Parts: sequence; C-alpha cells; structure tokens
Amino acid sequence: IELLKDEIQYCRSTVPDVQWPYIIERAYSEFYGGRYDNLIGGNTSEALYDLTGKPVEEFDPNDRDLWEKIEKGLAEKNALITCGSVVTNSTAAATTTAKPSSGLVVNHAYSILATFVYQQTREKYVLIHNPHGINHVVKENSRARNAFFSLTSKSHPLWPTTSGTQLMSWTELKRSCNRIQICHLNIESRQLLSGNWSPMTSGGCSNFSTFYRNPFFIFPLSHSKNTVLVLGHTIDQRH
Repeated sequence: IELLKDEIQYCRSTVPDVQWPYIIERAYSEFYGGRYDNLIGGNTSEALYDLTGKPVEEFDPNDRDLWEKIEKGLAEKNALITCGSVVTNSTAAATTTAKPSSGLVVNHAYSILATFVYQQTREKYVLIHNPHGINHVVKENSRARNAFFSLTSKSHPLWPTTSGTQLMSWTELKRSCNRIQICHLNIESRQLLSGNWSPMTSGGCSNFSTFYRNPFFIFPLSHSKNTVLVLGHTIDQRH
C-alpha cells in the first residue's frame, strides 16, 4: 500500500480503521500490472466487468425504454447501474464546467440505487450515490425525498443518513449525464470463443465482396425473447 508519512495516498475511507477500499484498489492495480498509474482514466463499464465477470451495456440516457430497464433490473436485484457525464477530449474536459446546474461532476461516476415515482406529481426519480460520500445534487425535492424514504426506511435504513445518497429527478439526470451503464448479474450461460482474423480470412466490412471470408459464429435461439449479449475483447493495453 502506497504511504507518504504514514498516510494512505490513494483510495481510502473517511471512516477510521476501514481498510477494504485501499486493499481492493491495490489488488486491482496488481490485476493491471502492479502499477497504480495503469488505473488512470478508468472506464466504469470496464471496471464492472473486471469485478463481476458479467457483461455491461452502455446506454444514452434518452434511449427508448431505458427507464423500464433500470426499474426492472433494480427491482429484481439482478443489475448494477451507474451513470455519469463523460468527456473524453482533454481540452473539452478542461473547459467544461466542473459542476453543471444539477451539481453532478463531469467525468465522475455515480451509482443508481433505486427508482421512484412521486405520486403527487407522477414525476420519476432515481436515487443516486456518490462514492466519495459528498452531496453533489444542488436541488433535491424535499417532499419527494421524504416520501421515498418513508417507503424504504425499513428495507434500507441507512440510505437517508448516508452522505452522497440523494434523490434526483429522471429528467434532470438525463440532462446532466450522457452515459448509463447496466451490468447484468443474471446471465445464465456463457460461452467463450477465441480466434483472430488472419490476413487470409480478413474480408473487411460488409461493403466489400470479400466480407464472406470473415470468420462467422452461428448459434440458434431457443426462444424468441432471449437476449444475446456479445462482448468483443482485444489484448489489454493498460500494461
């Protein structure tokens, strides 16, 4: 563990004597070659896959039926969901306001813990959690918050008192974020296929007549409502 004058240098808990954050971070750095700098610029989808081994889908917040997918995944407890505003260009990131009107920070990930429909207005809300334990949401509807926590106080008694856990309207989240990641925990089967496109079998894209030379994998679907997730991997570039 990296120390400077007996102080933990990187990931650490604000609660004294809590050790698991920097132990997990150290293990994760070992996974990527034993260097902490290999963790710089991490991607939430990549991290979720590394930690769970389950596939992750990325969505635009305005995608059709996304609210229903989030609601179903959380209700059935078979999904881990995160959100954030990702700016990949360094210049754009430097000039982008660190805290937009909502208060969410650019290039920082938040967890989505629950969904809620406030009956008085029928407005949709999500409960988000900032892993830094800091309240970033500037304007939180106190009435909706009280109504939500009155419903969940028995099942999740720590939510109301956990710093960084706030209720945010779905409309505001869609304005503030450009990515939502859903990690599917309920995958029932998995098959690993390894191979490569050699010069003799690389046919290019479907615009070319040589496309047929590309390797193909054909598999049947036993049920019309099955969902197939395909993950393409290349050699890791972090170390």
